[in-house]
Amino acid sequence: MSLQGGVAANQKVANDIEKEFTKFKQEHEQAHPKVSLALASSIESLRSLRNSVQNSAGSFNQAEVKKGVAQVAKQLDDKKAGVVSEFKTVHDHLSKFGRVVDKSFCTDYDGALVGEIDCFRADALRVCFEYLYREGYVAEAEALKQRESKEVAPAEWQRATLEVAKVVRALECGDVMPGLEWCSLNRQELEQLDTTIEFSFHRLAFLRILLGNAFSPLSPSLLSSSARRLHRSHLHAGEIKGKEEVEKVEVAMQVEGKMGGDVRETSSEKEHQQEGVVEVGDQIEQKMDVDDDGGGVTIMEDAHPEKRQMQAMAYAQKFFPPFSASCMHDISKLMACLVFADRLESSPYSRFASTSMWGEVKAEFLSVSSSISGLSKDNHLHSIIDASTLALPAYLRVKAMTAANNLAVDIMPAEVELGKKAAFHSIFTCPVSKDQGTVDNPPVMLSCGHVVSQGSVGSLSRGTRGTRGGSRLKCPTCPEITTLESTKVLHF
Repeated sequence: MSLQGGVAANQKVANDIEKEFTKFKQEHEQAHPKVSLALASSIESLRSLRNSVQNSAGSFNQAEVKKGVAQVAKQLDDKKAGVVSEFKTVHDHLSKFGRVVDKSFCTDYDGALVGEIDCFRADALRVCFEYLYREGYVAEAEALKQRESKEVAPAEWQRATLEVAKVVRALECGDVMPGLEWCSLNRQELEQLDTTIEFSFHRLAFLRILLGNAFSPLSPSLLSSSARRLHRSHLHAGEIKGKEEVEKVEVAMQVEGKMGGDVRETSSEKEHQQEGVVEVGDQIEQKMDVDDDGGGVTIMEDAHPEKRQMQAMAYAQKFFPPFSASCMHDISKLMACLVFADRLESSPYSRFASTSMWGEVKAEFLSVSSSISGLSKDNHLHSIIDASTLALPAYLRVKAMTAANNLAVDIMPAEVELGKKAAFHSIFTCPVSKDQGTVDNPPVMLSCGHVVSQGSVGSLSRGTRGTRGGSRLKCPTCPEITTLESTKVLHF
C-alpha cells in the first residue's frame, strides 16, 4: 500500500510490535549470559568429575565416585532450574510478541465483504478518478472516464488539480519554479490570504543555491532518475509531456515581481539573460534567471562554496526585497547562513540545512492551494484507506460475534474512534437526548436559534399536534414557544 506519510493504524501496529520486540530482546540479552554461564559451569563440573575418575584408576573408590556424581548431579539440577526459569521468561515474551503480531494482522477479510453496492459505484469512481489526477496519472484517469462514458469531475476541478499536482511533483524532485509560477498566477488571492508561501519557495531556492545537492530532497544516486521521472510526468495545460529517455529537463525560470539591487555576474562573458536549464548527469548545472537589465547569475551545483555564496547573495538581493516587511526575521537568518555555508549543519542555523524543509513547504503549499482552489488538502482515497484501516479490525470482531449468534449487522453498533485527522466537520450532540446527529436524525434549529435533534423535536411536540395553531413545542433552553413549521434542518 503506497500512502503518503503512512497510516496511523499501521504506525500503532508498528509501535506495538516494536515495543514487544524490545522487551523480548532485553530479556534475551539478560538471559543469554546467565544460561551460557550455567552451561559452561555444568560442562566444567562434568569434565572435572571425569578427570578425577581417570586419575584415580589405580585406587578406585566406588563410594567417593558416587558421592562426586551425586554432587555434580545436584549442581546440574540447580543449573537446569535456572536455565528453565530464564527460558520461561524469554519464551513468555516471545509468545506475547507472536500474539501481538497475530492480533495486529488479519489474513481473512471475507467477513468484511458485503458484495457490490451499486449506490456507491459513482462515488467510488469519482474517488479513484480524483486520486489518479492528483497523483499525476492523467492518461489513466482519462481512460477510466472514457470507459465509464460519463463526466466524473468538472473541467475547472481538473485544471486546478493538475496545477497543484505539477507543483507537488516538482517539489518532490527539488524544483521550486512551478511553485513560483503558481504564486505569480494567484498573487491576488495570496495577498488576500496574507500567506508567505511565495517566500517559502524563494527560501528553498536560496538554500538550494547555497548548499547545492546537499539540500536536495533526493539522494544524489536518485537525482538523475527522478529528474527524468519529473520530466516524463511534467504537467502542463492538462497534459503530461515527456519521453521515455530524457537527457535534459528544461524549466522556465521567469518570475514576476519587483527586484531590488543591480545583480550582475562576475564574468563579463555572460551579459545576456540566462534561461533556466537543469542538465541530468553527475554534475548538475542550473542557470537561473535573476536578471532584468542584462545582468545575470549562473548557478553551478558543483561550484566552489565561495562561488555558491555569491550566487545565493545575488538571488537574495534579487528576490527577497518584496518580503522584507513580512519575513525580515527569516531573511536575517538566511543571510547569517551565508557565513556558515561550509558548516551549516553544525551552526546555530542548522535547521536550514535540513531537507525536511521541502516537506514542510509542500504541506504549506497544499494548505494554501486548498484555500484558493477549494481542493481538499488530503487525497480522498488516502483518507478512506486510513479510516478503513482503523475501523476494519473492530468491524471484523463485530461480524464474528454476530455470525456466531446468527445476527445480521449492516452498520457498526459502536463508534470507532478515527482521530482528529478524520474529523472534517463539527459533530452535533443534542442537549436533550445526548445523541449525536446523523443523516436519519439531523440537527434542527428552532425559531429562537437553539438547536436540538429531529428526534427530540418529535418528542417535545408530542401531545400538541392537532391543537389550534399547529404542533408547538417549548424550547428546552429558553421559554420561547416554537411551531414545527418554523424549524429548519441544519447541515454541518
